[in-house]
Formats: sequence, C-alpha cells, structure tokens
Amino acid sequence: MTFLAAKKFVKVKNISIPNLVVNDDKVSEFLQGEATPENLMKELIPLLKIENPEYQEMLDYFDLVESKLGTPGAAGRVVEIADSVLREG
Repeated sequence: MTFLAAKKFVKVKNISIPNLVVNDDKVSEFLQGEATPENLMKELIPLLKIENPEYQEMLDYFDLVESKLGTPGAAGRVVEIADSVLREG
C-alpha cells in the first residue's frame, strides 16, 4: 500500500517506533518528498555535536523510550503499543 493510500485509512500522529512508544514527536519523521538531503542534514547535523543541547535531548529521549520498552520482549510491547495507537486513532 502506498503512503497516500495508507494515509486515508490509518490515522495516527506518528509513525516512527520511538515516537509511537513515547507518544511524542521528538524524532523527526520525513515522509515521501520531505526526505530531502537538505531536511535530513538540517536535522542530523546538530545531533553529531556532543556539545549541542539537541544531542543530550535526543539521548534523554531514547533513554525514555528504552525505559518504556523495559526488559527483553520489547518487540512484543512495541506491537502492543502500535496496536493500541492504531485502534485509538
């Protein structure tokens, strides 16, 4: 199913696993034509420099994602979270 067709049927705020798990949008999601080299560079370059606050914010975000996923068996929990988000719309 193409993105445009899926967009008509599936109503979710986020599609990336970290954003679904935390129900936030800290990880940028570039879909279709948004995934340009310029957009990706703009988002990624600040994350490559340890001294930038964005770097630590992203590490903290992934720590939160990890804490939500918990112990082994995370894949099953991701499926449960995604299913819940899809059902709630």
